[in-house]
Amino acid sequence: MKILLNGATGGTNFGDFLFAEAFQQEVGKLIGEDNVYWYESRYTLSNFYKKHLKYDKKINLNEINGLICISGGYFCGNDQTIKNYIIRYLMYFRLCIKCIHKRIPFAIIGIEVGIPHNILMKKIQGYILKKCSLLVVRNDESFKNLEVYGVKNAICTTDTAHAIVKNLGLKDRTNHECKKMFIHIDPSCINIQKKLINPINMFLNRHPEYEVYLGTDQRPNNEEDLENYLNMINCEHKQLVPYDYPTQLCTTLNDMDLIITPKLHVGIVGATLLKSVISFSVHSEKIKRFYNQLKEENRTLAMNEFDENKALKMLEEYHDKKIILDESILKMSYKNFEYIEEFIKKISNNI
Repeated sequence: MKILLNGATGGTNFGDFLFAEAFQQEVGKLIGEDNVYWYESRYTLSNFYKKHLKYDKKINLNEINGLICISGGYFCGNDQTIKNYIIRYLMYFRLCIKCIHKRIPFAIIGIEVGIPHNILMKKIQGYILKKCSLLVVRNDESFKNLEVYGVKNAICTTDTAHAIVKNLGLKDRTNHECKKMFIHIDPSCINIQKKLINPINMFLNRHPEYEVYLGTDQRPNNEEDLENYLNMINCEHKQLVPYDYPTQLCTTLNDMDLIITPKLHVGIVGATLLKSVISFSVHSEKIKRFYNQLKEENRTLAMNEFDENKALKMLEEYHDKKIILDESILKMSYKNFEYIEEFIKKISNNI
């Protein structure tokens, strides 16, 4: 049996790599590593992913027995232009449609689902979601959105990243004599994040016990931008944290007391590691859903609604309050791995 995997593998992103590595390992345990393949195109499977996944194989679509679309947010895109829609179609959806036409079964496991503004993209997503053999979404909002597509046979769990992080077996390494703050920078919106500098500096003036560590969850185009940002932070001890191997970022986050992030999966990892997390979000739809799921909705503020006083108030209120993850969140996250096995067993029985 040969299984093809696909997801957001086109760049160097931290959260998407965690999914890719975990799905490759889990499927490899079930059918053997040599029988696990990745979809490769102009927009997928970057050299970064090939290197860190240790992947150098090729396969023809006609040779595979099934496709698994790994966890991610690609059914809830933040598309702004027609070009964005086209690229998302080429990265994720064209392959699914090919599998439908070739009668190749496919599963979509642990995804976010939104309603695109583009009518054609909405039809494409609906067509794929209806035709997949197994559909698992990661929150109630995604599950409810499936009603718009007329999908009735889906399963709702939580984000796969919770289980992935737990499986790393990291032990709490925070040093409470000296508190550490991680400021997560998204290189694609660093200018927007400059709004945070004033409230962070006001907070640090009141809380000199904090050291600052600044880093990204993907490789930046310009390291100098990060250095300039760090120079604007008023703190005695501050340093850049280089980004290379994604799971190393988990270790870094495990050392922190407070994590400030604009994105989803640095926040999910921090929450799973029982850290204090504060989210100043850019792609806010799926991020709001996550903190709602944790019943921590006041920990996130959309940057398009940003207010310095509100941001400072959030820092003061939450900097020393850890997120306590409900056990049911973890149990449902592990269910995603069980559904991988269920899908593969079903294929095996039909071969």
